[in-house]
Amino acid sequence: MHINHRGFSLVELSIVLVILGLLTGGILAGQSLIRASELRSVSNDLQRYQAAIHTFRDKYFGIPGDFNKGFDFWGANCGTNNPVMTVAGGCNGDGDGIFEPVTVGGGESSLGWRHLALAGLIEGNYDGNFNRNDIVAGRDVPGLKLNQGILRLGWTNGAVGEAALWNGMMRNKNLIYIGTYYTNEWNSGAYIKPEDMWNIDTKMDDGKPGYGIITGTAAYDGSAYLAGCTTGAWPATLTYDLAATGNTCKTLFALEGAFGPTM
Repeated sequence: MHINHRGFSLVELSIVLVILGLLTGGILAGQSLIRASELRSVSNDLQRYQAAIHTFRDKYFGIPGDFNKGFDFWGANCGTNNPVMTVAGGCNGDGDGIFEPVTVGGGESSLGWRHLALAGLIEGNYDGNFNRNDIVAGRDVPGLKLNQGILRLGWTNGAVGEAALWNGMMRNKNLIYIGTYYTNEWNSGAYIKPEDMWNIDTKMDDGKPGYGIITGTAAYDGSAYLAGCTTGAWPATLTYDLAATGNTCKTLFALEGAFGPTM
């Protein structure tokens, strides 16, 4: 019995290597496309929710969550006929033009998503009553495709903490915050790399964290703010730390038209 010990020829090996190269390239290209799609979805979501808030304001002459006639429009489907700032589970905000959070019940910053859903301007059925120890994407707030990020409505007066860093840029603005959840810290956790935050900022604004309507800023890990989101001095030389490879940033997006307490 004759056994053929013939091995692979150089041509055959070359073909195998080419096929492996194509497969590897295809996998890497696919991963890159998926990542690009996830980053586009962040921008799209921010613009979509901003448009919904503008539409709500045009229709109801108030902003969702802060709107003080919610019970008149939606009744018990929204909550009780009380301001959410004083009674947990209340349907109405206080009408002062800003998203105000409270520790228990989430305040206007959680009720806003419920108002938007009841008005038919966003999909979902948000309960409008989360607290800092229990925030769930899809139930309390919208979530992102990217890295389990969650969105929260808020307002900053620039007087304390991180808001003081931006002074005029993010002072007295209603915002959408994006981050991941940490107990007692709302959604201050990191969800995005500086390079990806730069990508979103460049597409939506100017790519500079010290200027404009969107910025990536230091996230919180439960005990301290993380280094590595930005580098330099605010505002002129502040840049995204593109050499950092980990998720160190969260996002602040100032709602255009700015809504503010003077509304």
